[in-house]
Amino acid sequence: MAFADDAETVALGRVLIWLGNEQSISDFVRLLAGADELSALAVEGLAELSALGDPRVLAALQGGTSELRARLLPSLMGVAAASEATVACLTDEQPAVRALACHALARGRDVATVPALFELLTDADLGVVHAAVGAIQSLGSSETEALALAAIKSVKPSERRAALRIITYFGYDESVALCVEALASDDEKLRDIALGGLPALDDARVPGLLAGAARHASARTRASAVRALGHVKVSDETEAVLRNALDDSEPWVRY
Repeated sequence: MAFADDAETVALGRVLIWLGNEQSISDFVRLLAGADELSALAVEGLAELSALGDPRVLAALQGGTSELRARLLPSLMGVAAASEATVACLTDEQPAVRALACHALARGRDVATVPALFELLTDADLGVVHAAVGAIQSLGSSETEALALAAIKSVKPSERRAALRIITYFGYDESVALCVEALASDDEKLRDIALGGLPALDDARVPGLLAGAARHASARTRASAVRALGHVKVSDETEAVLRNALDDSEPWVRY
């Protein structure tokens, strides 16, 4: 392999996979940084040898380029030993890599990574924020509630919105009160999140809050409110609100 071109290396790599010899791990690790075909072959070989959690592979991930990380992370989802190296990818310069790292951590089930995921709630890329929220919701942890309640007090709107998604998802005791605060805010997106989360909360105040929001000055908020009313128990009040919404001045609310 030391003297082979790419095509010959692929052929020799295939032979190494067939042989299934653990001594080949070092060869495959070297190929991870190669061209796409070589890198894919290396990942396949490491997977065949059940060596994706090998320290040499994890060192390559932790100190690798964005391109190498993007190739390797999808294969490391669910590999518990990869948690520490995957956390290092949360600060990668490429948003796609940061999002992949979130997905991998969600599958890894290591709740110790939750604080690191919370740091991404302020990420400039919305896709990364969504991936971090999804991972936090998937993992849960004894720290999640405290971290989410701290994040919702942030001065950054994007962080408050992400925190409210997490809080309503888990249905913490403060959920309804925080949704009430969100409905009174000037942040339309935050109101949307509150209205989307309220129907899942077991609280007698929810239908009334949704009915009140259905009369909001913002058409977007009214639309979110009537959509949410479709997910709560029917009553004379909720039916009346929905019938009134059929005459709303905005077509999306009527829809």
